[in-house]
Amino acid sequence: MSLDNLYGRLEKIIMLHKSLYELAKRKTDIIIKSDVDALKHILKDENKHIQAIQKLSLELSDIGSAILDKDQNSGAATISAIIENAGSHDKGMLHNLKADLEEQVDSLKRQNNLNQDLLEQSLQFVNLSLDLLIPDLDTFNYSSNNESNEDISQNKRSLFDSKA
Repeated sequence: MSLDNLYGRLEKIIMLHKSLYELAKRKTDIIIKSDVDALKHILKDENKHIQAIQKLSLELSDIGSAILDKDQNSGAATISAIIENAGSHDKGMLHNLKADLEEQVDSLKRQNNLNQDLLEQSLQFVNLSLDLLIPDLDTFNYSSNNESNEDISQNKRSLFDSKA
């Protein structure tokens, strides 16, 4: 396996992460607008991207293992391990690709955290609205004074009062 295959896979993974980041930004707008149908569509697109990234990551791992085995190193097939064993020109290119990938992952992570916070706030708003519309039965009170339920039940007369 050559480093050109490695470069190609890394560039594809970076492009997919950039596209995933753009989807996450669109998802933020959709969450703000509360458009559930569009959110479902975005989630399907995200799942396709994630599956493609996972497939490319496996290919990248296989390529990395082949490159490291060729150099007779018995370490994990990581980009850092490949950079250590690469030539000076390849080190620079691999380091740039690694930095770009890390930047994309960090951007995506920040955007996803924002989306998670927005979703949590939306759920809190929905729960608050439901609590206002459907009061808790324990606090629901029909009496005009502050007597407890036990005091009210003791003062009531039964329909079949035996003293009558």
